[in-house]
Amino acid sequence: MANNCYELVLLGPDKDTHKTEIESRVADLFNKIGLDFEVDGKLIIGGKTEPDWSGFPVAVWFGGTNAADPVDAALMREFLDKGFTLFPVVASLANYSKLVPVELKAINGQEWDVAKTSADVMKGFRLARALRQVFISYKRSEGAGLAHQLFHELNEKGFRVFLDTASVDAGTDFQKALWSRMADVDLVVLLDTKTALDSTWVHQELNRAHDLGLGVVQLIWPDHKQTPGTELSFPIALKPADFVDARFDKSGTLQPNTIREIIRSIESERIRSLSARRTRLVEGLLEHVNSKGATVCVHPMENVEVLKDNKKIVEVVPFVGVPDSLALYQNELGKAYEPTIIVYNGLGVDEEWSEHLRWLNKKGTVTIHQIDDFGSYIGGIV
Repeated sequence: MANNCYELVLLGPDKDTHKTEIESRVADLFNKIGLDFEVDGKLIIGGKTEPDWSGFPVAVWFGGTNAADPVDAALMREFLDKGFTLFPVVASLANYSKLVPVELKAINGQEWDVAKTSADVMKGFRLARALRQVFISYKRSEGAGLAHQLFHELNEKGFRVFLDTASVDAGTDFQKALWSRMADVDLVVLLDTKTALDSTWVHQELNRAHDLGLGVVQLIWPDHKQTPGTELSFPIALKPADFVDARFDKSGTLQPNTIREIIRSIESERIRSLSARRTRLVEGLLEHVNSKGATVCVHPMENVEVLKDNKKIVEVVPFVGVPDSLALYQNELGKAYEPTIIVYNGLGVDEEWSEHLRWLNKKGTVTIHQIDDFGSYIGGIV
């Protein structure tokens, strides 16, 4: 099974002061969405332990009057350089500039409040309920029982799950709905039954997942070997004993312990998938910006600054998934610079939604652009 986990890194001179309180609150928030912080999370205290940069590590810098450990300071700078989320926290914002290193003075800090800081950590992990989305790809005649079991189990854990028989309304263009939903999920779960990849639908879904850069958790049936061409997936080979009554036909379902392990693997691969997709977006931004003679600075709170002759000309929000009016509203409220734009991968987004986003662009001061169109946009302001 995969072993990526949600890593919370505590740094700074006052990191030991609140470690018990923040760990307890974050663990409670994990429990509310069906996760176990002892299993699915990891607390790293101090800069001696390197986090797993292939996931979404989140750091909290606890500022104070004492000098910071140089090892903590080095890891703090690595978080900033790599563009990962780091929250500076102090006892009083009135003394903020005196309580944090020079690298953090330009970043918006917050006064210590366990509820707010813990909630921000969960957002940094992308564990808000509305943001956890999974697509189940399967052949109905071979894997319907497990597909529906996963649908219900993941729903119980706070995921929004796409399953064809449960997620597409009657009278809806099925393929259009399918491609649109795939563009906005975090991960695909592929039920690799004996002839699943012989299905045109399943084959197309896997290809689309690869095009989008989505992670794929592949559940391989006991009477079957991993299908050639699926090597980019994360494979889990199932045994007859993993199924209730060793029954792995169309109606078969997994044993409770096995389904729990599968869901943990889904959580883990989701972390890796989100990190890889954001990296692809930032790399796409860099390619467009470099072609216009500008440079990119990745902001530690996930935004990206575009600079020309050392002057900031635009702030970019790399958006993993498909933005909506709520995303536009939230970023417009929180924007610190004009212009600020949202950039996303528009592959698979249906024309009606694209038109909706173009309409939203006329209404707000934060605008939305597909990554493929970003070169034209940046060329107009450089």
